[in-house]
Amino acid sequence: MRETNPKRTEMATEEQRRKVRALAGFGVRQEDICAILGLRSPKTLRKRFAKELELGVVEARAKVAQAAFKLAISGRDPASTMFWLERRARWGARDATGDARDEVFEVVDWETEPEKPLVKNTHDSGIIFEKARPKPSAAGGDELEGEREEEDEE
Repeated sequence: MRETNPKRTEMATEEQRRKVRALAGFGVRQEDICAILGLRSPKTLRKRFAKELELGVVEARAKVAQAAFKLAISGRDPASTMFWLERRARWGARDATGDARDEVFEVVDWETEPEKPLVKNTHDSGIIFEKARPKPSAAGGDELEGEREEEDEE
């Protein structure tokens, strides 16, 4: 009969299984779980404790969901109640066929040529502004005041 390697046949104890399940549920990395258990690689951890790694995460999520649900139905925290209704009971979700606000997109071709200016350039067109204001003189006097007085007299 063949002699077996005691390291390979080492069975995981119930205590190790509970520890792996708890650590996986807490979100501890597999490399760190290996260090705690004294395993050499995450591959060995996944091989020996695959069920515990998966169940630990699922059980932790279930416990958190249960606590959130209890808080939501207690009435002590309205935000938790609204969160549960929006996420789990689909409150606020819109049906794709029932939404009255249909988006309409208008496709416009890109113009490669620049648009012509809408305002005509009057600088060189010879148009003279009759009531243009003169520039103030260097003496600092306001020439507009005299024009206003003349307009008032008329």
